[in-house]
Amino acid sequence: MAGQVTIAVAQQYGPNDTIEASVANGLPGDIRVADHQSGCTILTVERLAGSSWQAQNPCLLRSPTRLTALAAGSVTPVAVQPPPGGWSPGVYRATLVYREAAGDVETSVTSATFRVG
Repeated sequence: MAGQVTIAVAQQYGPNDTIEASVANGLPGDIRVADHQSGCTILTVERLAGSSWQAQNPCLLRSPTRLTALAAGSVTPVAVQPPPGGWSPGVYRATLVYREAAGDVETSVTSATFRVG
């Protein structure tokens, strides 16, 4: 969508499914994202627990976090593998934190909610 960053996901996944999403950068410039999020991707997959969102499947690699540029107008596919034992049933969302320029303020965007189970 022009003028904003969006995340598209399916409405339903199974416990052992890979969560496949598309990140669209509709902004006029590149954005920068960090890769050490859920499943060592650029997205944080969060599960609703009571009234709060909890990050799932943290990246356990002992490597430096890398910043990746997503070009203006680009659509980037992201595949988050399930954690060992699979995703717990429930309501989820995907969140992306980005910066429009080096040193700029972080902005976050979330997908629509989806279900696992």
